[in-house]
Amino acid sequence: DTACSASLTALHLAAEALQNGDCSLAVAAGSSLILSPDPYIGESQMQMLSPTGRSRMWDEGADGYARGEGVAALVLKRLSDAVADGDPIECIIRSTGINCDGRTKALTMPNGEAQLELIRSTYARAGLDPLRPEDRCQYF
Repeated sequence: DTACSASLTALHLAAEALQNGDCSLAVAAGSSLILSPDPYIGESQMQMLSPTGRSRMWDEGADGYARGEGVAALVLKRLSDAVADGDPIECIIRSTGINCDGRTKALTMPNGEAQLELIRSTYARAGLDPLRPEDRCQYF
């Protein structure tokens, strides 16, 4: 269980399997499901939840946090296979990466240095320079 990074880990493993030739098609999926009322009870008692049910980050109308659930799946192929098969191509994944932050002060306080190193190494593997505007990620 990688907690918040589970979907990204699934994507990384799927892309790696394609790159290594382990498969010709991969599915990476993730979900965020709230299966118990307990989080709502605690968050409500701390007055964290929005009474309107909408998150409005950095907005004057912000009145709390709104929880959400969802499931998503991506079908991945090598670019050459997708082109050869005439598949619609929604995006191209140039590189992926995962790491372990190690011990930090709290679960919600990731190791910034480890995260920075992961971003730098992932860009480098993709042959990109994050200091060049044209090389910057369009979707993060």
